Amino acid sequence: IGLSVSDDGIHFSSFPSPVLFPANDAFKEYDFPGGCEDPRVAETENGQFVMAYTSWNYKVPRLSIAVSDDLFHWKKKGPAFAKAYEGKFLDTASKSGSMITKMVNGKPVLAKINGKYWMYWGEHFVNLAWSENLSDWHPLLDPSGNLKKIIVTRPGKFDSDLDECGPPALITDQGILLIYNGKNATDQNADPSLPTGTCSVGSV
Repeated sequence: IGLSVSDDGIHFSSFPSPVLFPANDAFKEYDFPGGCEDPRVAETENGQFVMAYTSWNYKVPRLSIAVSDDLFHWKKKGPAFAKAYEGKFLDTASKSGSMITKMVNGKPVLAKINGKYWMYWGEHFVNLAWSENLSDWHPLLDPSGNLKKIIVTRPGKFDSDLDECGPPALITDQGILLIYNGKNATDQNADPSLPTGTCSVGSV
């Protein structure tokens, strides 16, 4: 994962070295050899940055967490669901974490709802997870103990194949806004008005 900077939001200059990558650390088994990808970064009210990213070892993609005080130096916290439910979902595919934020003094910061932080996550369906420390996350479960599907794909729609969470969600006066990537299916479930396999931006 690299870092770029811009004065106008259009023209970017990249720093030469990556800021997060597979290393000989405690999380190499999750990050290597595929790498660290799909970053979503949010800021706490006290100025710390939290990144949700995908650890990809060519076996299981895992939603992982890292924190930083300056955007350049990151401390990995490991897979987000490692401790939840005695590790039940550690080896379950997970990615694309969108933590819920609110606007404070003109910028989005991580929000607490009922005393907890919350994060949408997922790709083939969207789940919701909560945390008290922004490192250890607990996915919501349905009555059968499986991951609860908050948002699902829709046959015949632009998101018939994927619902992948995008940037940090935002609390607005109309409710929580989540921007996501919808992918059109490549079979009979596809939206016929779009080319099959097309990715489009959607919101809920």
